[in-house]
Amino acid sequence: MRQSETGVYYILNIINGHCYVGSSALDLDDRWSQHKSDLRKNKHDNQHLRNAWNKYGAKNFIFVVLEIVEPLKCLEREQFYIDNIKPEYNICKIAGSPLGYKHTIESKLKMSINAKKHNLSRKIPIQQLNKKTKTLIKVWDSMSDAAQNI
Repeated sequence: MRQSETGVYYILNIINGHCYVGSSALDLDDRWSQHKSDLRKNKHDNQHLRNAWNKYGAKNFIFVVLEIVEPLKCLEREQFYIDNIKPEYNICKIAGSPLGYKHTIESKLKMSINAKKHNLSRKIPIQQLNKKTKTLIKVWDSMSDAAQNI
């Protein structure tokens, strides 16, 4: 059984020299396998990398380990490489953070619809009872309705 290695890597497009920098605090080989799986299925979260993979083909991308580091140092070292290499395929310029990512109008609409569905399914009726008689005084559709009317 092989030992897991953790650290910082980049995925290099050998046609145009563009790359993606990432890190894995769990296992570098497993991370590369996950990237390839998501890219082959056209399900990778990074649209820039996914589009390039589709355009240039898997054979034109290589996985390069930049540095083996302990898990707690992965994000710090990833940020170092993002700042110095300035990878074209990284959407977020802060390691481990979604800062800098801009959702498309389509994805914002989907998130809005899903949030509304989720909120509707979470509405729980709120009841006001008389403590002494244990009789029902009033029922509201949700906590927010009750809060507005008390």
